[in-house]
Amino acid sequence: MRCRILIGGGDQEYNVQLIENLVLSRENHFEITLLKKKDNLEEDLNSNHYDLILLSEELMALASGMIPEDKEARMVLMVEGHTGYHLHGMHTLFKYQKVKEIESTINDLFLKVTAKEWVNKKYGNLKLIGCYSPAGGSGNTTIAQIISASKANQGYKVLFLSLESFPSYDMTYQGTSTDNLSDYMMHIMSKSNWMMGLEKMKCVDSASGIHYLMPAISEGDLSGFEQKMWLTWIDYMIEKSDYDYMVIDFAQDFLGKTLELIKKCHHKVFNVRGDVKGYKKWLVFSEDLNRLSEEEILKDKTVIINQVFPSSKLFVTEGDITLSFDDRLIEETVDGRIIFNSQSIAYEKIERLMRHV
Repeated sequence: MRCRILIGGGDQEYNVQLIENLVLSRENHFEITLLKKKDNLEEDLNSNHYDLILLSEELMALASGMIPEDKEARMVLMVEGHTGYHLHGMHTLFKYQKVKEIESTINDLFLKVTAKEWVNKKYGNLKLIGCYSPAGGSGNTTIAQIISASKANQGYKVLFLSLESFPSYDMTYQGTSTDNLSDYMMHIMSKSNWMMGLEKMKCVDSASGIHYLMPAISEGDLSGFEQKMWLTWIDYMIEKSDYDYMVIDFAQDFLGKTLELIKKCHHKVFNVRGDVKGYKKWLVFSEDLNRLSEEEILKDKTVIINQVFPSSKLFVTEGDITLSFDDRLIEETVDGRIIFNSQSIAYEKIERLMRHV
């Protein structure tokens, strides 16, 4: 679990010690910001996103008139015992417990606030998010992975599926399997127990908990898989699977089988490369939709303008968000793996944008 916390008020020495203990957790990943000045409270509440906001009684009273509506359920009152503060059902955290007990309480509060109740889990709730770009090199796979991570961090069960011919996500996810997407497509064509096959062949990224299949062996395997089979499988997954989200990284072959698959998605994310060539590709894409009378595909959409290269001039501006080049977004580990920096501006922008999708 990755939980971002703002903590402030009361005994600052206690707060510092608590932070030091929590960040050493082996079970959870806590990213904690210490509020040092009361004057910064409103600015922090409005400019940053936190999963939980832990405040003393004094600061909670001060914050009562400035808490954004989307953060009200995330407020946690830190108390020493009996409190005179009128709680109105507010979450509370008793300060003087063992660190493990505090960590357990925070974990429970995080799940209560941001995750679904697994006890009431029902099948058939799968929501499809499709990511597509009319221009190559737009960061489409990266954005699809960040969306997947943001949903997994909210406590949802996420399946990431890339239909790219030469995907790069295997450099990011840490999982091992002798099976891959080619094997699973063969399973779909030859067997009926599709969920059982997926359960057997999928990998689970050890860092994020995202489920995925290793890349297909060849481009021919993907191009040879019939469109109607994909459509049937997607309908099956929507009805039968226990996943909350499936994030699909679509290939550029829009006028082929991709068009019908994108139409199946509950929400579409269109990634537009922000340079001149990217803009021209976006215009052609829009014209193709108009020519095919497929303008409906642009409903329930998000448009992300991405400045992929540091020296390129942004040419497109009409998007839901614009991502300036961010050299802090991608980091490389000593073993050659790619990881995304959740503290980078680009990551946080995407996460905020997609949080309620």
